[in-house]
Amino acid sequence: MAESGNVVAQFNLGVMCQDGRGVPPDDKEAVRWLHLAAEQGYANAQFNLGVMYDQAKGVDQDCKEAMRWYRLAADQGNAEAQFRLGFLYEQGKGVEQDFKEAMRWYRFAADQGHAHAQLNLGFLYGAGEAAKGNSLMGNLTQAHFWFSLVAASGSANGTKNRDLVAREMTPDAITEALRLAQEWKPKTALPKELDDYKQKISECLRTFREGPETVSMPDAFRLLQHIEELMDTGSVLGVNAADLVCVEASDGQEISIPIVKTLQGVLASLVGEMQQRSDPEMREKLDRYLALRPLVRALAAASLKETQGNRPPNNTS
Repeated sequence: MAESGNVVAQFNLGVMCQDGRGVPPDDKEAVRWLHLAAEQGYANAQFNLGVMYDQAKGVDQDCKEAMRWYRLAADQGNAEAQFRLGFLYEQGKGVEQDFKEAMRWYRFAADQGHAHAQLNLGFLYGAGEAAKGNSLMGNLTQAHFWFSLVAASGSANGTKNRDLVAREMTPDAITEALRLAQEWKPKTALPKELDDYKQKISECLRTFREGPETVSMPDAFRLLQHIEELMDTGSVLGVNAADLVCVEASDGQEISIPIVKTLQGVLASLVGEMQQRSDPEMREKLDRYLALRPLVRALAAASLKETQGNRPPNNTS
């Protein structure tokens, strides 16, 4: 079957040659079969082939080629490939060292429950001294959160590092990290889906940067509907309270903010502003809209008093 082009058979034969199961161990033959399966887009074969180039098995070591195959597998959601990509970026092997990109790929693997990626992500979030312009790093709440997930799996290393980070945190920050860990659920959205989603959020928040009072009523209504769509999409993708997005603040600095909490806050502020500024016709339209949207209505009711007297700062985004 492998000779006839069956991709699963090619992959299985490659693994058998790797491991010496049923046939003598032969890394070069393993590479040959893995190549055939990988070139047909089979993610597991792409990952295994990346390992062969990474570890110089059956081929000369080539980190760039390893990275190419890891990336193809990672783009299809292979968590181990995503972790290996993160590691190569963190170490600068086969690519220029890039902590931000390392964290991005670790995050994709960690989101699927990859314990080693969660651990490394915790280290990078806690590595304020190594930030090198990466605004995500030095976030102890996120570090504690990821270490907590690793600790929950029974890892002594996760427990030790969680407790070390906790020594530098306020009680409120620890409470928030524990809440994030309690609410966390694994997700399997593909990298491109999540990247595209976060880009849409960044674009949406740029519209809101100067505050709800600067948005015209027609634009406010369109923005309201768009934010609802973003929240619905996030639910489908498995976005939860711990997920962050990088945006540009009003002072030009890049900051990281929680996706769910920010969208909820923007939504509530927008509804509150519209309720205050709308004319009778627009108010009637808004009331009809809210009557059909329980989530928006609940958020508005819970936050209206706060937003009326305490509008968010201009750098909400």
